[in-house]
Amino acid sequence: MKGSNFEQPEWGGGYNDGGGRGGRGGGGNYRGNMQKKPGLPPNKVFSGNNKRGRGRGRGTGPAGQFGGTMAPVHSLSKVATQQFDTTNMSTAEKIHRFALYVQGEPMKVNAIQTIENAITGSKLNLKTQYEVEELMRISGKWMFTGRLILGGIFLARSVGANKKEVKHETYQKALNVLKSKTVAEIFNLTDPGAEAIRKELATTLDTEKDVSKQADTILQKQTEQAMTIRTNQDGFICLIEYLKTAPTLPENKISCLEQAMSASHCSLSHKYDFKASRLPTGRFFFHGILTVGDIVIAVGKGHRKKDAKVHTYEEAFKNLMSKPLQEIMQGIDVEEEAKNEEEASGSGVSVIMDGKKMSVSEKMDKMIQRLKDAVYKENNINTVDACATNLGLTKTCIYRKLQGNEEGEASRIACDLYLEKFLIASGEGEKRKEAQIDAYNNAWEVLITTTGEHIVKDHKRLTNDNDDPSIIDVHVKGAQKPQGDSNMAGLKRHNQDYEDPAKTGDTLVILEHEEWTLDRKRQAFCILTYSATSNGMLLQWNTSQEGNMFKCDISLQNTHIGEAKAMSKNNARNLAAASALFKLYETQDVIKVTRRDDSKLWIAYSNIQGKSNSLKEKQGEGGDPDLKPSMDAEGNVIPIAEEADKWVLKVCEEIINEYKDQFTLEELIFGPGMPLTESKEVRNMAKSRNLRHDIRQLDGQSYLVIQHRMQPQDMAKCIHTSAGGRSGKYVLVEKSSLPVYQDIVPDLDKQIALSGSLAGQTKREVKAPNPLQGFKPKILSEEEEGEEVVFDQGQNKLY
Repeated sequence: MKGSNFEQPEWGGGYNDGGGRGGRGGGGNYRGNMQKKPGLPPNKVFSGNNKRGRGRGRGTGPAGQFGGTMAPVHSLSKVATQQFDTTNMSTAEKIHRFALYVQGEPMKVNAIQTIENAITGSKLNLKTQYEVEELMRISGKWMFTGRLILGGIFLARSVGANKKEVKHETYQKALNVLKSKTVAEIFNLTDPGAEAIRKELATTLDTEKDVSKQADTILQKQTEQAMTIRTNQDGFICLIEYLKTAPTLPENKISCLEQAMSASHCSLSHKYDFKASRLPTGRFFFHGILTVGDIVIAVGKGHRKKDAKVHTYEEAFKNLMSKPLQEIMQGIDVEEEAKNEEEASGSGVSVIMDGKKMSVSEKMDKMIQRLKDAVYKENNINTVDACATNLGLTKTCIYRKLQGNEEGEASRIACDLYLEKFLIASGEGEKRKEAQIDAYNNAWEVLITTTGEHIVKDHKRLTNDNDDPSIIDVHVKGAQKPQGDSNMAGLKRHNQDYEDPAKTGDTLVILEHEEWTLDRKRQAFCILTYSATSNGMLLQWNTSQEGNMFKCDISLQNTHIGEAKAMSKNNARNLAAASALFKLYETQDVIKVTRRDDSKLWIAYSNIQGKSNSLKEKQGEGGDPDLKPSMDAEGNVIPIAEEADKWVLKVCEEIINEYKDQFTLEELIFGPGMPLTESKEVRNMAKSRNLRHDIRQLDGQSYLVIQHRMQPQDMAKCIHTSAGGRSGKYVLVEKSSLPVYQDIVPDLDKQIALSGSLAGQTKREVKAPNPLQGFKPKILSEEEEGEEVVFDQGQNKLY
């Protein structure tokens, strides 16, 4: 465009007197709503008669009106509607783009809405973190400080005597920062911290004689805007009046009361708390308590924390709306209320560990009495455990292996039940669960026929020097779980036996999905967890704090395989996983799971029907095909549904039998269209032949997939024997294309060096190095506007 410093944008609206193509918005006879900041598009594109242009836009004339509101765009971007890929975008560039977006957006109702709407609209995957903290009480009024962080970068902090005003002021400061400062200046902002502010206030109070005048000075802005401080009674009057006169209130009573506490300006503080109890049956019970202005206005109860809170707020709303003010002001006696409730319901709710002050003998007598009043069942584990837990008795189960006799009787499992280290009873069974049930049932019989004194004096005691070789496990119920995490839940879900001695780190086969291979360092933990669970091996990771750093240790089958340090728990865990995984890459087989188009591989149902018709014609009239019956897990015959097409099933049976004899990872796929009855019979065929089956969907149509059951070690053997190192969707990854341990060493050394440089500092003193020291966004000249924009994340430069 001649005579203009701006390039004609593609999103519509001419900058000149109607010249150019007009774009998609409609050429205008104005120069546009030009912004002061170069590169930013106008917020609105005005219409008008395009006197000289050949614009194709829809806004050419009175009917066009405005071309529409256009979202502001990064000033260096060539395409206004470009969707940014934030996956590899650094925080610096995100902050830069976000600041430009905010500068081009019109002001909303307040700064909070402006920033939060920009977070959603910019789609830069940034998140705000606002925190408020109490400082100290001055002249009977609390002082608060609020802090706003954007994408991990500090933006603003403010101090005030009203939480709501503090939040608004903090967001307003942050908005001013985004509109006035460069990225480098934003990165250089330092948060003084709440502790520094608290010390400054305390120092001022110590030096000033007239504390009230100082408080008036500090709270001048808040006192001008706030209402007169009311007594509790005046506050309750305002609160009740708002609840009764508000035009609309949320149906949820929690939201309703929280809104009323703020909107009514009642100046009353409120707090919700709960207490946990346990019933004699062992089930938890919760009591909720709502306090407003130091007065308990409601109590509630429930078997879950959420239920107790909902019930408490509902009672509070009911009391405020129906009770006289004087009765509300008297409050509720929590202890008396709980006592009356217990007596009325007869539930016998007791605080956890209500036997804490009893002797062991007294606890045993109490438990014996409760069991006598209870009902005997086929499985009494829950009843006995609940009574013991309620009385604070430690439950220990010791499992022993009993060898079979010479007559050929199989070995069995024995379970010894101890309460507070006193042997109560023993039980036997073929499995641990059966032995435990038998021990608890026998314990019931023992307890209801003896006394606590007899148990303490005459029963065998548990000692620490028991070296019985037949002991296979000792389980202390209710003991605190060791710190750390594992993939135990996944192993149990897939019925994997990780205690098999043949499963070691040397036999591990690494499995990884195709998407994970794009960034193995970032996806190391996912790859390691998935591989360990698929191999039926126990993977454990434990994170502990060492000074300002976190250290994570990872073990496989109780063998240490990797460790790392980092500034956060997640980073430490991911680095430790990468360290372990990259070592395993050097020695273990790696199988990649790829994606394929199943529609090109399945057997169409129409083909199956054609073959079934051919078989039926050869067989002639008067007979059904010979089908091998399917068997369930217990060996029972599964009858074939009468409505199923047996000739179709015969064709499927032949296909499945042929597939079963092949040593392959290829999947047998039956295309969509198969009726439900035949699909169920085909799945029974696969299950009786020890084949896996799955139902998948494509474009809303379901189809059946059958494949061999193979352990990862067998999968590796199958791929090794296949041509091209591939079988089905599984591919053997070449060692030359895999990372090695040395590739992760620089990252580990970097964290260790950072740990050394931060030694002796507190977490608040730790400040990450500024990647954009001295960086300022570059304003492109007219000649540079058409050049491609590149952001170098390694050097943190725009060029």
